[in-house]
Amino acid sequence: MDEGLERKKNRDCACPAGYAPMDWAGKQFGNLTVASYDGKRGGKHYWRCLCRCGREAVVCQSNLKSGHTRSCGCLSDPGAPGISWRAPA
Repeated sequence: MDEGLERKKNRDCACPAGYAPMDWAGKQFGNLTVASYDGKRGGKHYWRCLCRCGREAVVCQSNLKSGHTRSCGCLSDPGAPGISWRAPA
């Protein structure tokens, strides 16, 4: 069996022990800009991000990569400050 698959089977994350994730600080994902690494919980890496609206959000790395999370929630919140929002036609 592939070593990577074996590791994944035995751990929540396939990252080797002592693995430090790539620094994503400054990267942009939708309205979110990655500020800093927030740690690993439940086998997933989390990043502290600043949203264009001014709020902060801690987001799972896989959600950033997949595009599942693109804001702090303000894109679906019509009352968020600094966000223009139009109801669907």
